[in-house]
Amino acid sequence: MARRDDSLETIQALAEVLEADRGCVGDGLDFSQGFPKQFPPDAKGFYGKHGAVVLQVYPRGTPGEVTAYATAQSQIRQSEVVQALETRIAEKDHPPNDLLLLTCGLPDAKGYTCPLDNFLFLCVSEAMKAGALSLAPKHLSGIALHQWDSPNWLQLYRGDTALTPWLDR
Repeated sequence: MARRDDSLETIQALAEVLEADRGCVGDGLDFSQGFPKQFPPDAKGFYGKHGAVVLQVYPRGTPGEVTAYATAQSQIRQSEVVQALETRIAEKDHPPNDLLLLTCGLPDAKGYTCPLDNFLFLCVSEAMKAGALSLAPKHLSGIALHQWDSPNWLQLYRGDTALTPWLDR
């Protein structure tokens, strides 16, 4: 366990490095061909390792507030994201369900959000553009994916009946 003095030194180092705005993870990257296999060395949002902390800044936080996340690194294939999405939709595709609204990035009961959700939203968007998402629900007439706390929507499926005007914008 870290000593209190070490923790204070780490907090001071983090505060100093955050004085320079290096952007957010994902800023300026082209995701039109999918996620990069590796972020370039000069990618925005990566602030380095300071003590036991690897500092990364993600978009969509509340201005003026600092939120700390404990994370672990993993690799997720687009096909895995599509499969998980299709499985979740299949679980909801039964009467009397008609419209399905999925949300990425919604805070949990304690107010925590997962930065990965924003990348999953982008991944689903890219899968749609690439034709990797083929939905044919039996009972649902519409499926939409929303990126929480943003105006971003994806209409994943639209049956013969129009959804609502707010998805047609």
